[in-house]
Amino acid sequence: MLIGIFQHYDYFDNSIFELGNLFFSGGIISKLPLGQKSFLNTNLHLGLVPFGGYSIKPGPDTAPFRDFNYGGGAGAKIESTLDFRNFVNINIFASYYWMDTYSGIKENNFIGIFKPTILFRVYKNMQLGFQYFVYTNDKFAETVHTSNLRSSEQKFVLLFNIGNNNSLPKSLKHS
Repeated sequence: MLIGIFQHYDYFDNSIFELGNLFFSGGIISKLPLGQKSFLNTNLHLGLVPFGGYSIKPGPDTAPFRDFNYGGGAGAKIESTLDFRNFVNINIFASYYWMDTYSGIKENNFIGIFKPTILFRVYKNMQLGFQYFVYTNDKFAETVHTSNLRSSEQKFVLLFNIGNNNSLPKSLKHS
């Protein structure tokens, strides 16, 4: 288990919002063995966002002017991965941010990202899988209407590990 202070840089660009931020958190990272070749990794982070930029995108980004706000706030992230005998890998990632405007349209944004993933090893260093993304953006503004946006994406994943597994420390190797 690792407990510490972490710094993250997040950038998300999808059909309903764009978000880039600097995020400082207190966090816990753990690895729990569940058998000879199975384990559960979990990360939990809670922290502050001193600076970020965000926008709501009701359509294609063709605006000739600034269409985003600068702000800050707070955030939380959790990620958990179950690796079963290095054959099936199930991952759940979720993050949630509250962003208050420093410069731009005065509003509060509550932005959520949820991403479950499943991967199957098909050959040595090759995995095939599926990801499902859910994005939410709830905006509460003083001068314009409130909006609640939801969007999802689905992706098929083909993953190749081209690194040299022999250069990793023994504790990080997955045979």
